[in-house]
Amino acid sequence: MKNHAFKSNVFYLVVMALAVAGCGGGQLKDRLAGDLPPEASMYLPLPGEVQDTLGQALCASDAETEAYDNFKEWVDEHNDTIQSQIALMKVMLRMSARKLQNEGEYEYTVEKDERSLSLTAQVGDDDGVTYLATFNGPNVADYEFLNGTANAERTEGTWNILSTDGEEVVNVTWTNTDERLTVVRERLDRSRTVTFTRDATTANVEFQGANRNATATWDVETYNGSFEILGQEKVCWEHLESDFCAVTCVED
Repeated sequence: MKNHAFKSNVFYLVVMALAVAGCGGGQLKDRLAGDLPPEASMYLPLPGEVQDTLGQALCASDAETEAYDNFKEWVDEHNDTIQSQIALMKVMLRMSARKLQNEGEYEYTVEKDERSLSLTAQVGDDDGVTYLATFNGPNVADYEFLNGTANAERTEGTWNILSTDGEEVVNVTWTNTDERLTVVRERLDRSRTVTFTRDATTANVEFQGANRNATATWDVETYNGSFEILGQEKVCWEHLESDFCAVTCVED
């Protein structure tokens, strides 16, 4: 089955699963927050992404947001390649959290038009959790395309995305200890690695690819930051309410 056809099928079923999750019982209770892998282990975050971006423009012109926009393009490109899987990870965590805590296991299947998506999560003897997503449809059977793990303390884990041939396409390892989150995401089929780190004060992203590398950093409170593509001039931005305006970089 063609890759783009599979993505369309999975996205269709993910939308259905999201609808079920949205109707199932509201937001997760605060007490569950510490029992879930961090969402930043699933996707590459942007500074201030939870902020309202519909406010009045504060930069002098559209060109004044170019520094931040350049970085956002890299992040969007990275996330879009696994958009369906990212959405599915969120669904899986949201839908399984209560049952995992109360019963130690979770299983759910959504079916539509000869296609089905099965999500399972299981607490092991060591109190760690394993996650699994399997797809069935025309010309494909029992295709395990996503799996993950989290240890008992939820301080480290993995996510793996597989091709229809069973080969790992994306491998993610994450640790979340001592107020420091580190996520290493390898795109094995494209020889790309993205490393995200965040502590109490600073977030950093390192892009490493076959042809070009880049780095970004920002303050987790102010969202002020910078972006630099190897071999090009570093650009910096300042966060002003809803905008990320270009500023002159000041070397430390």
